[in-house]
Amino acid sequence: DVRALVLAMEDAAQAEDMSRYYALNLEFHDLLVKIASNQTLADLYLSIVNRTHLFRRRGLVHQGSLNTSNQEHRQILDALERRDAAEAERLLSLHVARGWTRLASSVETH
Repeated sequence: DVRALVLAMEDAAQAEDMSRYYALNLEFHDLLVKIASNQTLADLYLSIVNRTHLFRRRGLVHQGSLNTSNQEHRQILDALERRDAAEAERLLSLHVARGWTRLASSVETH
């Protein structure tokens, strides 16, 4: 269940448990793709995920990034629960863009 994943990620973020958070994060995104029931999206997502694992994890290393990322997850979940597809899509796009920004920031500081 998506809500259970968000809550588990919240616990991992509070504990600053990067490994647990990252695994749950992958599970969260995988589940959203599965719920979408869109094979083209699933194929594209799998291709991107397989190529970006190390970079995606690195984007979460800065202080507070786990909590920030999970706040975005919670907003996405809230939109899904309201059945507001347009808002969920907007928030998902914003989450991806912010994730890339977090990644770029982590690369610049190292």
